Amino acid sequence: GIPVIFVTLPSNLKDYPPLGGDHDDAAHVAYDLGMKLLGENDVNGAYEAFRRAADLDSHPVRAFSAYNSIIKEISAYKGAGLADAQGAFIKASGGIPGDDLFLDHVHFRSNGAAIVASEVLQAMAGMELIPESSLPEMERGVNAARDGLTPHQEAKALYGAAYESYRYLNKTDRAKRLLEEALETYPGFHEAKRLLEMILEEGS
Repeated sequence: GIPVIFVTLPSNLKDYPPLGGDHDDAAHVAYDLGMKLLGENDVNGAYEAFRRAADLDSHPVRAFSAYNSIIKEISAYKGAGLADAQGAFIKASGGIPGDDLFLDHVHFRSNGAAIVASEVLQAMAGMELIPESSLPEMERGVNAARDGLTPHQEAKALYGAAYESYRYLNKTDRAKRLLEEALETYPGFHEAKRLLEMILEEGS
């Protein structure tokens, strides 16, 4: 008797090249095509190419596109709620989700987390679990929670993504960028400083 809400799975498509394989494999070729089409302002074509690149990645760290199709089908079949976070991310990013909403391949920035929260609230209202009239106040609560994050909290999220990118995903350049952003956000973050110094020493 407990209501269920399924949430689709957004992924960083535009700013996260395939993790596995090499530059000549199908996934990288698709990603390069996406970049070319994006440069030509063909957003729809670029999205399809980026989506194909993620699906073909030989080291898949993002949800396959089929997963979201299954989520939507099961949600409809079971009469459950659906929060289409994937669709909301596409809309919020102007067509192709990227680093504007993600720290890495799938972990959200605070603005991305707020989008998911908003979609879940709207799904709850659609299921009459909360009154629709309460949505504006609850949306304000979501935004207030995000605005209430301290620089240290924001920097910790950046550090966590940097650590994973460096230790487990072999994304040293991304780790450096995230750590630099963390230190800009909270200059007193000693762990971020130490990890950045270690990465720079290894690369020298």
